[in-house]
Amino acid sequence: MIILVCLISGLFWIGAMPSLAEQTSHQHYAMVKGQDKPGPEGSLAPRLLNLGKHTFPVTTKSGRAQEFINQGINLTYGFNHAEAKRAFREAARLDPHCAMAYWGQALVIGPNINAPMNPEDEVRAHQLVQKALALKALITPREQAYIQALAQRYSGKAGERAKRDQAYANAMRKLYQQFPDDLDAAVLFAEAMMDLRPWDYWTRDGRPNPGTEEVSNVLQSVVGRNPDHPGALHFWI
Repeated sequence: MIILVCLISGLFWIGAMPSLAEQTSHQHYAMVKGQDKPGPEGSLAPRLLNLGKHTFPVTTKSGRAQEFINQGINLTYGFNHAEAKRAFREAARLDPHCAMAYWGQALVIGPNINAPMNPEDEVRAHQLVQKALALKALITPREQAYIQALAQRYSGKAGERAKRDQAYANAMRKLYQQFPDDLDAAVLFAEAMMDLRPWDYWTRDGRPNPGTEEVSNVLQSVVGRNPDHPGALHFWI
């Protein structure tokens, strides 16, 4: 355990090396043309194996939909956002009343630390969140909080991106504080903070930029409670 924490702490400190951050090129995973077309039985995504044991419980009457929610969140933590979107779409196909399936789709087409949001996706992201909100009477307070926080991220207007990113980070901090035992809330809050200044977490002399210490503390807390959390480990790296 101590070795693991030391290792990932060292990797997180790589961010203090500006040359690495400046020279690295990043982009969203691109979906192959035709990849989003339904399969012979109507499926929108294959069931993938060996993605780990991490689960993200949501309200659904379909066990199969829950499997694709788990697949989607694990792919999200692995930064394969295109494939994660397919998984969340399949969850929605299996259970059209699964609010978190729409939340997941909206989450992954937003900005991340490797790529900005495509302005053309702003309207769609907003629509997906509104669809999730319309189902809030069917879900738990925890799920409602996730969706309401994500609603702060999208207005449907590309020109408000910076403002909306900050609003989302603030909302995720409140969610994290409201549900301190929810490790996914903590990890997604950390990601929201990191998205505010991607690849710019340290000064050239190794001092933390604003927000970096808070992110570090949150991720350390998650790893301390679950050394195998895929999201916490990836964001540390």
